[in-house]
Amino acid sequence: MRIWIGYGSKYGYTRKMVEQLADALEAEVTLQDLKQKDKGSWQHADALILGGSVYAGRLRKEVRSFAAQNKAELLSKPLGLFLCGMQDKEESEAAFRTNFDAELLSAAKVKAFLGGAFQIEKMNVLEKTIIKKVAKGEIVMEKDYPEELERLAEAMK
Repeated sequence: MRIWIGYGSKYGYTRKMVEQLADALEAEVTLQDLKQKDKGSWQHADALILGGSVYAGRLRKEVRSFAAQNKAELLSKPLGLFLCGMQDKEESEAAFRTNFDAELLSAAKVKAFLGGAFQIEKMNVLEKTIIKKVAKGEIVMEKDYPEELERLAEAMK
């Protein structure tokens, strides 16, 4: 089985999760950073996985644009969706509804929230200030949900 994973990552956590997902899928996997102009031959894959990081409630622009421009093709194959971010896992359903078209959500075999990380060393001054203000105290640097990654992989095999 050939699986294509399209993703958007700002600081690298999403890329890390996508690489772990590729290993867990036990299939021929193509990873595609959607910031790149050439999207590769995703149309030839047997199944598609799409997702990315969420900042201030919004999914990366390149992922939203790709989903909007290729909706019909995405709906024509088995589809998995994922999000990465620092919001609580309980808030992930609202994040999916905010960031993906209702038809894509309905068609998806699986939706998974993979967690996120604050990579303070890669943030600009404004981002650091916002994080410190919102956190109001100790900042949790990483939230991992390995069971969600495994669930996504199993559903797409």
